[in-house]
Amino acid sequence: MHPIGHPIFFKPYQLSLIDDEADHSSSDYIAFPEGNFSNLAQVKGSKSVLFEEMKAQYLQDIDKLRSLSHALVGDIYNSEINEFYEKIEGGLTGSMKKFSSLVAFRDTRYQLHQLVNRIGSFLHSEGHSTQIGAAVTRDGLCCMIHECLAGIDYCIEGSSSRIRSAFISIESVKGGVQGRLYKIRHGLLEYAVKAFLAKESNGTKSPYRAGNEVHWNNALYNLACDQFGLEPILDPETERANDLALIERFECTLPSLMPEREIFNRLTDDLYQELVFCLKKLNREEWLTRPVTASELDYETTSEIEHDFLTPVNLQCQLDENNR
Repeated sequence: MHPIGHPIFFKPYQLSLIDDEADHSSSDYIAFPEGNFSNLAQVKGSKSVLFEEMKAQYLQDIDKLRSLSHALVGDIYNSEINEFYEKIEGGLTGSMKKFSSLVAFRDTRYQLHQLVNRIGSFLHSEGHSTQIGAAVTRDGLCCMIHECLAGIDYCIEGSSSRIRSAFISIESVKGGVQGRLYKIRHGLLEYAVKAFLAKESNGTKSPYRAGNEVHWNNALYNLACDQFGLEPILDPETERANDLALIERFECTLPSLMPEREIFNRLTDDLYQELVFCLKKLNREEWLTRPVTASELDYETTSEIEHDFLTPVNLQCQLDENNR
């Protein structure tokens, strides 16, 4: 049951988080093979040629991620990216019989492929009105890159979690208001879990600070995600998170974890940024800081605002044009 009175804020929204939902007919993406696999060793054993092709494309996408990160934040994450690259290049030796290796080559590989393509498209079309360009800013992408790459060199489960979170941030812009709300809820829950664990650790050597941070994060996220209309994170290592007293303390925070006013404020901030983007394109940014006279509202300008901002927002909100 959702903890607040307006279920529209928590309406489930299905993201395409795995590659079997992709349109491979119009994509260069190498799909994961069909079959009842429980780890990557089984895939490599029965589909050795395809495995090498998937790995090659995976490495190409990591190289693209490195180049894109250079364009956004410089080369500060070269070391982390290199280590992640080497793990994939080695075929996750030592982890191939773990379920997490399967997730890394099935889900994470797909998410990374989509992620680098979307970021590349944004940088190519920056300054123009596109589906992603109006909803994502360079500053937003820089923050996302920092959060994704800081620690991507740790365990493969942690790498997968970071890429998944970045993918959600950029994929959700396609989903209209419900996609935006999903992204907002995901961000709020992620932040709440990290803040809770940071407060709990308080500088001590707690069990969730000894190399298990990502698994504890994922465990607590999964504990709360369903009631907030979010998908769980695939991480079999969450079983390490077995401190019942800590889990009970976290559960006590859930009723106040996601106030509707905070969700609404973040949604309106999102829409405001689209208005800023629209006015900037028209060289009318000053309208945001001063009164606008009637003589300035000429047909050409208002038509552009309607086309680039009002109509898309109305469609996302499923509002009738006559009732906007």
